[in-house]
Parts: sequence; C-alpha cells; structure tokens
Amino acid sequence: MKIAVIGVGQMGSAIIKGLLNQHEDDIIGMNPVNPRVSKFAQEAGFRLVNSSEEVVSKKPAVVVITTPANVTLAVLEKLAGLPAHTVIISAAAGIRLADIAAILPTNPLAAIIPNIPVAVNAGTIGLALGDHVMAPAFDKINHVLAPLGEVIRVPESQLSIVGTIGGCGPAFVDILMDALGDAGVKYGLNRSTAYRLAASMVNGSGKLALQTGLTPAQLRDQVTSPGGTTIRGVEALEKNGFRYAVMDALGDAGVKYGLNRSTAYRLAASMVNGSGKLALQTGLTPAQLRDQVTSPGGTTIRGVEALEKNGFRYAVMDAVNKANG
Repeated sequence: MKIAVIGVGQMGSAIIKGLLNQHEDDIIGMNPVNPRVSKFAQEAGFRLVNSSEEVVSKKPAVVVITTPANVTLAVLEKLAGLPAHTVIISAAAGIRLADIAAILPTNPLAAIIPNIPVAVNAGTIGLALGDHVMAPAFDKINHVLAPLGEVIRVPESQLSIVGTIGGCGPAFVDILMDALGDAGVKYGLNRSTAYRLAASMVNGSGKLALQTGLTPAQLRDQVTSPGGTTIRGVEALEKNGFRYAVMDALGDAGVKYGLNRSTAYRLAASMVNGSGKLALQTGLTPAQLRDQVTSPGGTTIRGVEALEKNGFRYAVMDAVNKANG
C-alpha cells in the first residue's frame, strides 16, 4: 500500500519508523526542504518529496497528516486533488474532523492521537472515525495503524483525554524510570544497568496488563504479599501522594473525562508498555526520552511540573528505600 506521511517532525518520523519496520508498504514522506529530514529519509530508505503537489501526483491510498495545527488546514487545501478513495488520517491536535470534511468532503476521514512509541510498534493510538468511513476505508486505516501499536477507538470528543494519557503519559513514565534509576544507583547499580532494569520492568508491567486484561489493583495484589517488602513500598507511595501526583498530572485521569473504566485501563497499560519498550530498544536515557515529548509551553511540560510539585520523584525513591530496607 502506498502511504504518504505529511510532516516529518518528531511524530511523523516516529510513524514512518514504525511503518518501515513492517517492510510491507511504499512510504512517502513530505516535508519542506530540511537537511535533518533529508538525512533521515536517506538512512531509513523512504521517498521524500517537498510539496503537496508531489503527494497528489503519487495518488497514495492513505495520507497521514502530522503537521502543526496552525498550518494543517492550508496543507489540506493543497491536497484537494487527491482521489476520492484516498483515506485521510489526521494526527493534528486541535483540528476537528468537520474542519477537514469542509475541505475534503468526499474522502474518508479519521482523527488519531498517537504517541512516540509508535516508532517501535508499541504505540498508544486514539482513533475517531469520520461519518462516512465504510469497510474498505476502515481496512486501510487498520492496515496503517494496527502495526504501530494498540489502537483505542473512541468518539472524537474523547480524543483529548486519550491524547493526554497516551501522549503526555510517556514523559511521566520517563520520570518514573529516572527516579527508579536514581534509586538503583543509590544501592550500587551503575547508571546504565539501573535504567535498563527500570525500562524492562515498565515494559513488562504494561505488557502483562495488556495481555491479561486484569485491573491494576488485581495486578498489584499479585505481587504484594502480606507483611512483605512490596507492600511497604506501596505504603510509602501512598504516604507521599504518588497516586494524587499522577492523577493531577493527567488531569484526574480518564474516567473523570468520560472514558469507561476498561478503556482507561487499557489506554494506561498500552502507554506504560510502549514507554518501556521504547526505552529498551533505543537505549536513550529517561531524560532524553522525556525531552522528545515535552515541547516548549506544551501540555506535557505542565503535567511534568505537576509531578515535580507533588513530589512524584521522591515518592518513587522513598518506596524503593522502604521496600529494600
């Protein structure tokens, strides 16, 4: 399948990496001339074009839009010559499906909120479908998104909270891994071993939650034996406001904003699993991973600030101290 990705920034690059990992599709990236993007295209092995007109001439089956919101509608206007069967998938935050339909009224439309772990095919992807997506178009959407990670279908009105948990959450997990790494170093592990240990634990915990379908409370109960070390660590987390810090950073989490409980749990598990897998496969430090998703003045850095303000990092290290002591 021929897939065009418009905008090869952080998210566009992550989506392209995830698609290329499958070795199945003809990937085209579109971006204004940029040496970084040109180097990435050459190294990764996909076709790069520099204009919307070139994308239209290629007649892709699916176009994925990852441009900044303030230029997205202008970009879409230049894609008006696409065939009516071309599916448009928008990852542009703040752009409604109705806004896109006003420009491309005959094309099947979908809106997504993905996160950076799509690069290692362990993403968390919120999906809302347009009004006229029939089976052939849905098959194309699924072909593109399913290999990138866990696809969670919600009404468009709930994409915002899905994006907050799935998109901002990795930065919060990165701080968790950073704090666990510090705790490991305190007790004698070298820094790289401590980070790898934390990443592996996070990846495994998320994967276990996804594959078993157990609630977080059920999973916790599996590893907290009466009078044991783990429950002492859990007590320290509660005493230090860990749960409140996380909920404050996530805007009181998914259920408050309309997600049903099972969807909220699945979303959280997918995000944790992907964050751990990304850390393991890239070898980047938690701080480097956090910096990939904290744009200046953005929503994620506000959540990070809330975590720090509420003592999240200390709560994690104190829990390790209590469990280890």
